[in-house]
Amino acid sequence: MNYWIFKVSDQIAYPDRPGREYVYDNTHSVRVAEGDEFLYLEKAGAKYGLTGAGAVCRVTRRAASRKEQHSAKVDRIFTAHLVDVVWFAARFDLAIRTSTGRRNRRAVGLPGDLNSIGWSISMPRIERELFVRLLDAALKVGPLQGARLDEVHRTDWRVDDSWSLVRRRSRMQVFRAAVLARHDCTCVVCGTQLASVLDAAHIQSYAAHPEQRGNPANGLCLCSYCHAAYDSGDLAILPDGSLHFSEGLQDDVALKHFTSVSPNTRRDWLGGVDKDFLLERVVGK
Repeated sequence: MNYWIFKVSDQIAYPDRPGREYVYDNTHSVRVAEGDEFLYLEKAGAKYGLTGAGAVCRVTRRAASRKEQHSAKVDRIFTAHLVDVVWFAARFDLAIRTSTGRRNRRAVGLPGDLNSIGWSISMPRIERELFVRLLDAALKVGPLQGARLDEVHRTDWRVDDSWSLVRRRSRMQVFRAAVLARHDCTCVVCGTQLASVLDAAHIQSYAAHPEQRGNPANGLCLCSYCHAAYDSGDLAILPDGSLHFSEGLQDDVALKHFTSVSPNTRRDWLGGVDKDFLLERVVGK
């Protein structure tokens, strides 16, 4: 499986059907295949940013018409047929000329000169790690637009590993947004509201319980520090708001995190959380 940047500009050689088809010719050295995933990169005028993402369900080919043979090397036209397409709430700006674009580049680890990593071509291939960083950053801009992939029955929270990466990550962004909003973007353990360190943690584990992956009642807003402690078993949260951790804990930083909020306050913050999930996790340890 490969991951691509599909560039969209105001001077495309072939007519695309946004969200349904992406068309290119044989002069490209790339080989897009079924199962590949992509990010849309809008490149028009002063605009330069990510607008959506999706997966390729099949690729078809045909002979180029005379009108389409804009160079002597063009003899075939390829169409990537798309599925699981999501549109970001706002363009994820990557323009080097804007302060937001420069900040976003730094946040996802992109260099100032994108040509240095091969983005000068119209369909650059990127590594999975970078694809995930870009996708997650763009999804966090806000709610998804258009037809939502998460429109499922209220009790059907299943997210399968067989889904495309775009579909799974976008579904998890809906879960994240719901959990953070419910907790007013506050870590329920230490109380921090620093947005850059907040996660939506699963109570019943993501790996072992695919049927509960998208259930907001199976989520807690935790900072990255408390999240790591919770997942490792160094910390447990009870329905009454109390915490369980080692009585012999000597780490001052950990103790500051774990004792900065009263159990009564934390109990009030746990509204909307499935208390049975909390208890099952404690018993399971």
